[in-house]
Amino acid sequence: MSCRVALVGEPRATGFAAARFRHFRSVIEGAGHEVLTVDAGAESANRAESADRAESPDQLGADVVVSAGVYGPTEVAVRIAGERPLWLDWPGDPFADGQAVVARGGDPLRVAEDCARVFLPALARADAFSTIGDVSAHTLIGQLGMLGRWVGPDQLTIATIPIAWPGSGATLTATGGADRTSGPVRVLLSGSFNTWFDDDAVAAVLEGAMERSPVEVDVTGGPGQPGGYARFVERFKATGAVRFHGWLPDPRAVTEACEVLLTLDRRDVWEPLCGSRTRVLTGRASGLRVVASAGPQLITELAARGQVRAVTSTEAAIAAILDRTPPPDPAWIAERYDPVTVARPLLAWLRSPRRAPGFLVERPLELALRGRERAERELAALRRTWAFRLGRLGRR
Repeated sequence: MSCRVALVGEPRATGFAAARFRHFRSVIEGAGHEVLTVDAGAESANRAESADRAESPDQLGADVVVSAGVYGPTEVAVRIAGERPLWLDWPGDPFADGQAVVARGGDPLRVAEDCARVFLPALARADAFSTIGDVSAHTLIGQLGMLGRWVGPDQLTIATIPIAWPGSGATLTATGGADRTSGPVRVLLSGSFNTWFDDDAVAAVLEGAMERSPVEVDVTGGPGQPGGYARFVERFKATGAVRFHGWLPDPRAVTEACEVLLTLDRRDVWEPLCGSRTRVLTGRASGLRVVASAGPQLITELAARGQVRAVTSTEAAIAAILDRTPPPDPAWIAERYDPVTVARPLLAWLRSPRRAPGFLVERPLELALRGRERAERELAALRRTWAFRLGRLGRR
């Protein structure tokens, strides 16, 4: 059976969000289904301009709705699903992500309100879920239990779909070209300096390595989330050995000149236990050695195969960066994280998508969501009236 799938994601984003959308789209189309793209970023912007606008699957002509990504895709997918079967992508753990935002100085009350608004209705409504790893699957089961969805996998699918190996269409190459082990050690920092990325630890490791050996650093990506990018730039801007390239549409020219990717996690957040690391797979796909914090399931698995160096201290990270032993062939990773192989649970579900049984918690949450949306529409209408605008002018 082929379906018309409304795929909700962020195709114009960077990093994981875009990669996840491309992965889902390629495997769904490859299985013979028609994909109707719903850009969650555009949908959210349109909704902010007009609270009455919200496309439904009827308007899209979709049979099922599938999300790819976390915050925006989840919110939009729940809003447009209607009575269609809904597969929600739940990569990492959204509540662990929220805790990381708070650890970066985010307002705890605002974060809690946002999580409740987006993720509680999602937990109540979804007919199937995909997670990024086993840990996040287990945390998801606990969250469903808190809402009263006391069912097993025979009634509610929870499937682990790891980050896919960057195959066809990737901008990186599977093997390095020129010799990377002569001259200064070229370190790559890629992706966002986001809420879980430990820029202070990375800076300390780089400074320690520079004291012991010639080291040069290339930074691709950087800003975009409430992380420490600006502080990191300030710390190294006078150092000629650190080059800041920003977000590049094609990073190959920079990446192919580097030797080792470095990524370290903060220790005061839960996200590393629940999430994964897209930049690690792209680094190995481009022939780089990888030095990464131990913790994420992906890192544990790759380290056990000798594919990455998992570290737990500054000294261990420095030693791993300066150890110029060439990395092993990444063929095992490419096979293990083959895009079609890891997406088999989603493709199996799409052959016979179905609604999960209804639950007592579902109706109250749907009513609460509709009530909030109605209040937002009424408030938006009120703010557009001349009396409201005149009142604001009077208060000024």
